[in-house]
Amino acid sequence: MKFPYKSMIVGAFFTTNIVQAAEIGSFDVSGNMTLASDYVFRGKSQTDEGFAIQGGLDFEHKNSGFIFGTWASNVKFLEANTVIPNDRADIEVDLYIGYGDNLDQYLDGLSYTAKVNRYTYPGAASSLSYDATEYSLNLSYTTKKDTDFGLEQLPYLISQGVSFDLLYDFSPDFSGAGKSHHLGLNVNYTFANGFGVGGEVGQQLIENDNDYLYYGAKVSYPIAGFDASIAYSDTTLDNAEQANADARLVFALSKNF
Repeated sequence: MKFPYKSMIVGAFFTTNIVQAAEIGSFDVSGNMTLASDYVFRGKSQTDEGFAIQGGLDFEHKNSGFIFGTWASNVKFLEANTVIPNDRADIEVDLYIGYGDNLDQYLDGLSYTAKVNRYTYPGAASSLSYDATEYSLNLSYTTKKDTDFGLEQLPYLISQGVSFDLLYDFSPDFSGAGKSHHLGLNVNYTFANGFGVGGEVGQQLIENDNDYLYYGAKVSYPIAGFDASIAYSDTTLDNAEQANADARLVFALSKNF
């Protein structure tokens, strides 16, 4: 049975609005939704360069640092013609559980998050081996506003802080391609007027597939309560090694609740 992914995700958006307006015990609840011209994951298009509708819910325990959540998107992979259409993947549903805390005792603004992520593709044939588990560690550092490089005389340049995220992910079997290791670095800066700039670079190592480097940059600006962005992405793969991994621009409109 195939899942009507658009109906499911739109339903999740309404659920997000309802949940965020309610008190759920001792958990902080947040949601997000995105409409994008492409769904790019570590430099590769997951929608065959087509549009993506995405949304998620995140829960964080107020006292313990325990976190869990879910996120979903439509997908369209470049599968061989031998794959029966009804066996293909139409939707990705991710689940995660983990723990996060600050490390202010070592450096003010330093924190970490450790998670177990499960990527699932409801409706896709199990023989395609799309489902995967990944263990993640994120080390984050955000500078404070009063340390913004002495820009007090130029208030339009002052931000809420520069954020740095160092990520490491390991999967014992990455969608049937064997063990994988991923190392990434993200840097983001948001100006006082909401205009944001950011960049990313990462290395993906896969046991039975092509290893590659990916990199990109993004600019964003809040418009009517939404965050509009343009992102550039590219990898060191060529079309002979992996289609849909070449240079591209992605336009997105997103909302956090």
